[in-house]
Amino acid sequence: MKTTKGSKAKAIFVALGIVLLFLGIQGVIGAAGSVGASYIHYVQTGETFKDQAEYMDYISEILTVLQFVGEIACIAVFGLWYYLGSVRKDKKQGTYESGLKKIANVKSIAFLASAALGFYAFVLIVSNVTAALIPGSRELLGQIMGLISGGNQVIAVLTVALLAPFAEELAFRAVMLKNSKKSFEIVGCVILSAVMFGLMHMNPLQSIYAMPMGLALAFVAYKYNSVVPAIIMHAINNTVAIALPSLMGRALSNIEAAIMCVVFLALAAFIYKKLPIETKQTENTEVAA
Repeated sequence: MKTTKGSKAKAIFVALGIVLLFLGIQGVIGAAGSVGASYIHYVQTGETFKDQAEYMDYISEILTVLQFVGEIACIAVFGLWYYLGSVRKDKKQGTYESGLKKIANVKSIAFLASAALGFYAFVLIVSNVTAALIPGSRELLGQIMGLISGGNQVIAVLTVALLAPFAEELAFRAVMLKNSKKSFEIVGCVILSAVMFGLMHMNPLQSIYAMPMGLALAFVAYKYNSVVPAIIMHAINNTVAIALPSLMGRALSNIEAAIMCVVFLALAAFIYKKLPIETKQTENTEVAA
């Protein structure tokens, strides 16, 4: 597919716009919710917050709900964008194929699960190395996650394990990947999506370790020509990230993570060679729903 520098630059600017829109939606909801909560507190008590600590204690319960609402809003916005820009057009042309249908076989499910587990372990190693190289990065991430998950735990788990994968994949592996395929081949598409996915997380540790996971998710979405496998893989990764340390009572050691990484990525590579998926992409091919 012939591309130009201009078309590639346009794809990059659109990708940056998607990142800003994603952050903007959540930022607006967070700001509006925080202001509303402060107003309710003032109406109920007749007093403003004494200091930042009192404000954060009060708002921590609400931030979990605001994150939940923010993810739903992103799903609505990017889901509608994706449907109107891709799915509806494919249906009219008779070229639409359900992503669920594409993975409705044992090999695909086994591949996605193995890849998710393998990259979970790989990302954990990257996270540990990054934390050692950037002092304070793990503490910063801990503070951020503490604020997000400090409220209702059911809502927090649903947000991280289910809603975030849906919202992020619709933005980065549906809308963004679909647009970038007009200007880049697979390498450019995958790298652009991964870099923007890292930037979106807005803190050093998460930004760095999110990139390899972003590479894997973009590769899967591109090869399947569907966002659905990426959503499932992302959801498995996030669920394991929550459940495994809780079940073990501790995080995996680097040695355990390395073994897990090698075993499951090798298994994923073996299964991938036997997958019944079409890898050829054409100029008119877009990421299906």
